[in-house]
Amino acid sequence: MKKILFFTIIFASAFSAFSVNYYSKSTGNLNLTSTWGENTNGTGTAPSNFTTGNDIFYIRNRTTATIAAAWTVSGANSKVVLGDATVAAITFTIPSGFAFTGTIDVTAASAGSNTLVIANATVPTLGTISTGSTVNFASSGTQTVPAKTYGTLILSNAGDKDFAYSAPSISTLLSIQGDAGAINSLATTYASGAFIEFRNFTTNPRNRADNNVGWVWRLDQYGGGTAASKIRVADGATINITDIIPVQTSALPTPNGTWSTPQAKMFVPLEIIGTGRVNISNGCRIDIFTNLITATGGQLEGVAGSRIHISGQNTSQSLGKINTSGFLCLDKDAGVATLTDNVNAGHIYIWNPNDGNLGEGGIFSCDLAASITAGGLTMGQSAPGTPLPASAFPAPTTLPNTNGTLRLNNANLGAGISHSHTITGNVTMLDGILDFTSGTLTDPRSSILNVGGNFIKTGTSTTINTSVSGSHAGQINFNGTGSPVQNIAINTSTEVSFAVKPTASVLLTGNVVSSTSTESFVVET
Repeated sequence: MKKILFFTIIFASAFSAFSVNYYSKSTGNLNLTSTWGENTNGTGTAPSNFTTGNDIFYIRNRTTATIAAAWTVSGANSKVVLGDATVAAITFTIPSGFAFTGTIDVTAASAGSNTLVIANATVPTLGTISTGSTVNFASSGTQTVPAKTYGTLILSNAGDKDFAYSAPSISTLLSIQGDAGAINSLATTYASGAFIEFRNFTTNPRNRADNNVGWVWRLDQYGGGTAASKIRVADGATINITDIIPVQTSALPTPNGTWSTPQAKMFVPLEIIGTGRVNISNGCRIDIFTNLITATGGQLEGVAGSRIHISGQNTSQSLGKINTSGFLCLDKDAGVATLTDNVNAGHIYIWNPNDGNLGEGGIFSCDLAASITAGGLTMGQSAPGTPLPASAFPAPTTLPNTNGTLRLNNANLGAGISHSHTITGNVTMLDGILDFTSGTLTDPRSSILNVGGNFIKTGTSTTINTSVSGSHAGQINFNGTGSPVQNIAINTSTEVSFAVKPTASVLLTGNVVSSTSTESFVVET
């Protein structure tokens, strides 16, 4: 009898260590035991409680799930598992009014992404999170984002978000949505190809640590993390660069002197699509060190007094649509920046920032049908009478030989079609090259620069090039109307074809004499 009793006790103890799997039915709130059963379709014996150890609760047999009261799964080694790799995606929403307390795993789905939406300020214990899943921190109160590896991490609603001191890793996407509150981001690490997205976001972003606007530009790499592949500003999102503290998106050393103006420094590509906008406020600046990508209406914008700097140094860059009433400063040290969409600026300033070590300035080239429209164009070092104050730039240590090239003819538009650009105000060439040549295209067309103000070309190293393959020479049209008179001051006579429109009033103050059959000065009638 004693032996039989002893065997029974051992058997019962071993049996109690086994886990019991429960599956949710197709309907019912998850906080009810009646919603669960031992069969995979949710039928069968229901759990007696959520406090027994070693019970696993699988959310299945539906596409959405929620709770209607506070739900605690507290048994030792018990947990909830959202979804399964063999079934389509499920979204489990923890509502703002009720907390879920316990451990939850989020798996991959056979189609779509299993999504955990945490609208309550209380964050459950996150177990295993699949890189194919989504976790959305959506509370209107402050939430702490655990240091996990996430597939897609969404930060939404107005509540502040604190990243844990050991910050999260992003495998696919960090999405900032719906005017999320201030964010304290530390050392975020991004897998290859992972990026940051802003969507339906219109409130100026704030840094959780100091409540200053500007954390948006810290999120790709801050405190030693690994940079995102790009920052995307998508439909409905407007990011305002305003009274921010100086921040940068990389641990790279600050190039070209010390910049004290409020600014954002983009060392990763900036992508603006659809109705997305990035706005630069008066007195602020953004520095683009890599590509600017715009599509389906997206654009980089600035108001009067703002500055957009293209500062890729020795790199090749691709630049999308820019529309600013402020200054567009093309201040590369070397390399080519290609304009792939139209540029509209209050004033374009091309110069070599020149830290005393680098070469002869970058090339800014128009590609395809990209056209430039600006209130003025200045090429060369800062000098009295130029549109930007000397305080806007670091003082150069030495003067370079050339301060950059603006290449206006790099378009293949078809026979007889010219590529037109317009400067409504003055063109001032203190230094540098104004280039109408073809670049690398095999069938270039002529480019036309329409000038509404004065054209002043000084300095021994300033050059205007118009030679292209075939007979497609560049042309400058002086088409100002009314007063004041357009002053044309050219210190060389063999570089360009000039055409004066009948409506223009022109005063020649330089030596403008044709020396070849393809370079001429013509007064149109």
